[in-house]
Amino acid sequence: MRKRSGRIRPLNAWIMGLSLAAMVGGCGTSSAGSKSTSSSLVVAENTEPNTLNPIFGSTLADVNAESGIFNGLVSFTPKGGFQGSLASSWSVSANHKTWIFHLRHNVLWQDGKPFSSKDVVFTFRVDINPNTAATAVPPIISSQVQSITASGSNTVNITLKHTLPANLFLQAVSYIRILPQHILGKVPVNKLSSDTTFARHPIGTGPLELVKWVQGGYLKFQANPHYFLGSPHIHSVVMDIVPSPTTAIAQLESGAIDLIDSSNPLTATQYKAAIQHRNIQGYTNSTLSWKNITLVEQGLFKGTYVRQALDYATPKHQLIQTVLGGYGTVAYYSQPVNSWQGTTAGIHKYPFDLTKARQILTSHGFHVVHGVMTKNAQPLNVTLYSSSTDPENSLIARVIKSDWGKIGVSVNIRLVDPNAMLAAGGPLYQKSGLNAFLLSWVQGPDPESDSYHWLGANSVLVNPAGGNYARYNNPTVNKLLTQGATTFSQSARAPLYHQVDRILSEQAPDIFLWWGNSLTLANKNLTGYDPNAYAFATFWNFQNWRMK
Repeated sequence: MRKRSGRIRPLNAWIMGLSLAAMVGGCGTSSAGSKSTSSSLVVAENTEPNTLNPIFGSTLADVNAESGIFNGLVSFTPKGGFQGSLASSWSVSANHKTWIFHLRHNVLWQDGKPFSSKDVVFTFRVDINPNTAATAVPPIISSQVQSITASGSNTVNITLKHTLPANLFLQAVSYIRILPQHILGKVPVNKLSSDTTFARHPIGTGPLELVKWVQGGYLKFQANPHYFLGSPHIHSVVMDIVPSPTTAIAQLESGAIDLIDSSNPLTATQYKAAIQHRNIQGYTNSTLSWKNITLVEQGLFKGTYVRQALDYATPKHQLIQTVLGGYGTVAYYSQPVNSWQGTTAGIHKYPFDLTKARQILTSHGFHVVHGVMTKNAQPLNVTLYSSSTDPENSLIARVIKSDWGKIGVSVNIRLVDPNAMLAAGGPLYQKSGLNAFLLSWVQGPDPESDSYHWLGANSVLVNPAGGNYARYNNPTVNKLLTQGATTFSQSARAPLYHQVDRILSEQAPDIFLWWGNSLTLANKNLTGYDPNAYAFATFWNFQNWRMK
């Protein structure tokens, strides 16, 4: 499942659509119209949720709101590990196929009904039922769960069709929000997608209960006094729909709102100006979001040395300063620096060096013809595609065009509609020409989630080239990826992915640019707010929040 946004982000499984809400423009006013008190909070959300049924919610606005209403069995820690949520503990059978989750006792739904294993079994069975037509269920769950059964009211057994890596399975489980069987069990599964009652009036086990939704204006929540982790310190939350980051910043400065969350596409300039205000605290945290240039391996791009030369001719540090205002980290391969697999040694890096880039090409038989590097009558005329709806792409493309031009590479920039670019038969799937694609990705916390997998010839083929847009095919990489996807132990998997890192960095099927930072702003009186790259939704640790 690959959702697209204004920022081209071919993301892993269901989370790939979560950033599209951040691209809506325009301006807004504070619909809630209320200044927060010591027991209340106003959050600026860039767009309005589409649904609050987590089976179908996929935009960042959906997930941000749902994160306060619902819980999963497990959740992410700030370091990318796992902690219990509705499950107090878990274990796995000797063959690594049956997982046993022991549930917390005395958990209540927000309507006062008791939570039990029946709700967990109901949720997973609905999620994997093809008649549900779920759009926000990780493919691993829908394709790999063989059975789910209850052993009493507080134990659930999930049996898989195949052994999966522990991290990968727990990651998928963390994305499943448990639903109330006593409410949704009355709705036929093929009617769930059209059931607006629950989608607009959800009942969960989380710290926040929705009490009002004014269409086009705001959502109001109250604290759940029966929350199993303790009654929240903040008693009321308003999620105000403020499409304009400029307006949101002005309202934060005036005290009309208290938090501008990650749904708002703040620029570095806006962020740096806002944190000068005496009442504003800024937060810059690493993310799993990264930018790259995919080089489609056809024609001259089949030559590793050509791809390496272009990597040397790409000014990554300059782009981070110019485009991100310094809020980013250079990427050398497709895993974040804080990945559980650890830092990979022996990576081939490409510091910006136009002289070296030019020498690589000339040493392999290129010479300049009419100002363009040419070999065997084939000129290095590159078409660089990217999204027309992401303002930063135009700037990046112009810088790339300028610097690649200095080594004799002619670049034609094509900014196109993202849906047209990714559609079957679109430019990604052209079988001729030297085509490059400036793309944004959101990597899943596990290496198998996406970024490695799409470079393997065994990736899921949705279109003729599948997710493997670069057409990259390396038998050794394919073997390592298969091993990594079928090895249970995290410690045994890490060396496999380190080998993949080293191969990819040397062969450069993609030019990795950067890992971006999330920029959020809050009232200085808000404490406990802690943006998390893994549990990225706004209210992931709401029980820790306080307003001084």
